[in-house]
Amino acid sequence: MHGASETPEKRLRVESADPCTPQPLTKENLALLDGTMPPKSKTEDGGTSSSKPPMAKSSTADHGKQTDILHYNGMNIDSILAIKSKIGMDIMNAAQDLVTSSRDSAMSERTVDNFLENRMDREFSNEDTFVDVMWRILVDDSRKVQQHSSDELECQQEWLTVRWNDSGLRHNRNQQFLKGSVPYKDSSGQKALDQWLRKLPDVLNPKPDLIYGLHKKAFGQHEGLVNLGLEGISNFSKDILYPFFVIEFKSGSADFQAARIQACRDGAAIIHSMRKLREKAGLANNNNENDEGRLAFSMAMNVVAADIYVHWAHKKKSREVVYEMALMEGFDIRKGEQLPKLRSYIDNILDWGLLKRKFYIKELLAKIDPRCKESTGGEGEDDDEDEEDDDDNDGGEVGEEEDDEDGSEDELSRA
Repeated sequence: MHGASETPEKRLRVESADPCTPQPLTKENLALLDGTMPPKSKTEDGGTSSSKPPMAKSSTADHGKQTDILHYNGMNIDSILAIKSKIGMDIMNAAQDLVTSSRDSAMSERTVDNFLENRMDREFSNEDTFVDVMWRILVDDSRKVQQHSSDELECQQEWLTVRWNDSGLRHNRNQQFLKGSVPYKDSSGQKALDQWLRKLPDVLNPKPDLIYGLHKKAFGQHEGLVNLGLEGISNFSKDILYPFFVIEFKSGSADFQAARIQACRDGAAIIHSMRKLREKAGLANNNNENDEGRLAFSMAMNVVAADIYVHWAHKKKSREVVYEMALMEGFDIRKGEQLPKLRSYIDNILDWGLLKRKFYIKELLAKIDPRCKESTGGEGEDDDEDEEDDDDNDGGEVGEEEDDEDGSEDELSRA
């Protein structure tokens, strides 16, 4: 799918390999793992000073260390063994069915051309500028949803245009997750393992470039009260509830692998929170139930490519919980013919978060507190008292609103 020399298949083979044998945990090696001690180089006067090595060597070494740290804590990227396992194949099939569902929100040729022109203009801009402009073109602020006629005799279906914001979709940008959101390896009382883990650098706390979740108005009164008591589960990302889709952007000069590593942490935190919610509801987390509600999605994107991933968790025979991230499909965003499909994938993920996954969460909340079954509302209706809050993290706008270059405001607005 990618126009670059590094294909998804090639990445799959490289990233799924077992991590290298841990190096001796000396002070220097630990500093390198943590990324706090850059190599030293000689100065003109013969002394030494800290300086970064060439970009390729530095990024490759650092990414390898970061990937190892994730693996030591039970987080994998494109593990072939996980993908080829029964649960992995079930997950991949379910996710593929989800993202490839047909839609009636086609991306017009004018919007495709607008995206391609702006991509070239923003190719060397910073990440925030890229998000503000390109994402607003790629994802519209509304979509068409299919409504079945209530008249059983007619059996007609019609498509309605509905704003994401009106359905309760919310997002935030560049906001750190609550501490403790990312799962860490449990030593299970093993003293030697515990001592070894304590010497490893911590997994960095996620701070996604863009993340989608639900607004509080997507839930009824009793559900809202229960959510308030689920600190760190429902609201581990600022101002949104139960996140389900994260996007990590990289500018033209940044290494794309860094976005995948960040997305792995993000997705693991989302899955970890859903496992905790199931436990609160009195349900076991086992490998036999692969319902869609327990998935999460992420996307790594730069000025050339966009990769969509699915996330899930499973238990190994040792009872260790492992968090997986697997590539579903990669897109070359320089090619206009791939953009409509990319938008369709994104729209399907957003609709899944607003529909199936939301109702899955509501079922769990009802198990925690039966009064939640009596809750009303929860469809994201507008509320005057929330207008100020909505302006900052609604589902419709990201960044500053810009003039429409081709005269189509809808095509330049975004979810």
